Amino acid sequence: MVGLAPTVGLTTAGADRGVSVGTAPDGSALIALEPSGTTVTNPSATTVATLRNNAGEPLETTYSVSVDGDGGALTVVTTGTTTNLDSGSGTDIAVKCEPNGQSGTAQLQVHVTEAAGDGVTIRNALLTVDVAYDCPGGGGQPGDRPAFDDADGDGEYDEGEQTYSIGDLEDFENRSVKLVIRNAGTLDATGQPISVKANTIRIQNTTLESNRPITLDADGSVDLSYATIESNKQIQVDAGGPLSANYAQFRSKNEGVALSAKSSIELQYATIDAKGAATATLNTASASLLVSGLSVQDDDNTLVYSPSDVSVPYKPSQGSVEAA
Repeated sequence: MVGLAPTVGLTTAGADRGVSVGTAPDGSALIALEPSGTTVTNPSATTVATLRNNAGEPLETTYSVSVDGDGGALTVVTTGTTTNLDSGSGTDIAVKCEPNGQSGTAQLQVHVTEAAGDGVTIRNALLTVDVAYDCPGGGGQPGDRPAFDDADGDGEYDEGEQTYSIGDLEDFENRSVKLVIRNAGTLDATGQPISVKANTIRIQNTTLESNRPITLDADGSVDLSYATIESNKQIQVDAGGPLSANYAQFRSKNEGVALSAKSSIELQYATIDAKGAATATLNTASASLLVSGLSVQDDDNTLVYSPSDVSVPYKPSQGSVEAA
């Protein structure tokens, strides 16, 4: 076990099971924070660094993330967790802009509480990289109408685009609408089911919750990256194209979670926490089910997928996946 001062990474100077650890500014570090070099410019999740395991063995890694020196311009999206990092693999760290018109350079700080393997345990490491940001000013979308029809497909609210309240989403059906809900905090529809049928659906950095069933149904793609979908009842998501739910959380207190797509389903570093069954249906054998970093906690801690011959190239970090 080793304790360490702030640095950009950790590197071994010893051997076998007793290792000594020092600082390293490059890829030779046992565990390193690699900057992406991307400038943060909008209020959606932007990957700014990758926490990389270079130890030569898997590390069960617990970490937290913060930003310093940004003047309130940035919000951490990847707040931290416990994850199993295979040798050579990494986990992305993302932040987003607040619409306050600020720009500058901030320091991203990743505190590794512990990274433990068979031959080395690293504790209390602070890794840092600089992050440039140039955040836009505030938009004109009404605060009580968090959803909008993204008519031009740019993912951002533009003046004149149709907006919708949380009440509108309780029984929403308009197959021409490209529905977007982003950076809206928690939208609470307690007492009412949520049923959304649209052309495409994009819910990001937002919590959608109800004690009744939640159904999201799109003719095209569904993007739930960094969203939380929480219900006491069944959660059903159907995409007529790809379904992307990386870093998303699905939580059903009393029933299950059912996901389907006519293309690939991405659940990387997502969480499925359900009382009932968790299922993923891909309506083409040529699609892929991506579950790297996924945590499954349901009635049998297993995500059941079909058809059985779809590609599942990685394993989840908690629970398992198996064919129906």
